[in-house]
Amino acid sequence: MRLELKRDRITRRTGRIAMLLVCMAAFGCTGSNVRFVNIPPLPNVLPDPQEFKVTFVVENKSNQTYQPNSLKVRLEANYHTEFQPQACIKVLNFTLGLMEPGDTFTQEGVEFGQDSTPCGCAKNFCSGIVRISLTNSNGDLKPGPRTKMKIKWEDSGDIADLIVTDES
Repeated sequence: MRLELKRDRITRRTGRIAMLLVCMAAFGCTGSNVRFVNIPPLPNVLPDPQEFKVTFVVENKSNQTYQPNSLKVRLEANYHTEFQPQACIKVLNFTLGLMEPGDTFTQEGVEFGQDSTPCGCAKNFCSGIVRISLTNSNGDLKPGPRTKMKIKWEDSGDIADLIVTDES
């Protein structure tokens, strides 16, 4: 009898854990925080039409209202071109406006390459990594999932070659 009770408890616990994992995988139940949307193809680094640009979306899944200038997105690009022997590095900061629960902020077509220089980032000539971080106004990383993302792309610009990793 005692063995059956223990087995029953283990089965129920395993079932609850399995349901939680299914929820997290299938429905994105990964927290209620302010974070980047990570539903392919977002975030991304893609040619538009020939120069690589970054697009990202921030969503407020929390119950908290964030005042203007209280949230920032830091973008760090580290990439290589066929015209520059050293890595090209670019850092950009974006200050977000008012973000109430359920709000989203979209930033499309962010240019990070310097046109007509050896660090111009054009399709078929540029590959690298962009990291985007969601921080408070002091630059501290916001807690929770999907607040720091790494986007790796190949010079072909094919979306199939895009690798997005949550580094939170």
